[in-house]
Amino acid sequence: MGVYIDIEKNVLLRNLRDNAFAQGRAEGRAKSEVEGETEEASVILRRLLELKFIPLPKWAENRIHEATPAQIAKWMEEILKVGSLEGILGKR
Repeated sequence: MGVYIDIEKNVLLRNLRDNAFAQGRAEGRAKSEVEGETEEASVILRRLLELKFIPLPKWAENRIHEATPAQIAKWMEEILKVGSLEGILGKR
């Protein structure tokens, strides 16, 4: 025979559940913010590269799409220093 515990009536279990839900929501919001910032940075990087190297080849588009936020930031700095697309994004 099983034991039934009503979480709503057990203060300790209810608090544990509520804290876990709150933590999950906070982590989800943080992840969404990072993803949004990364997407925004990718759009800006792509636009800057298009202004300098019209048109962007498919390999460059793919590389930007797969980049980390740190890589995107580095490439944005490289735009001002480097004269070729390969020099900024690396070899094909």
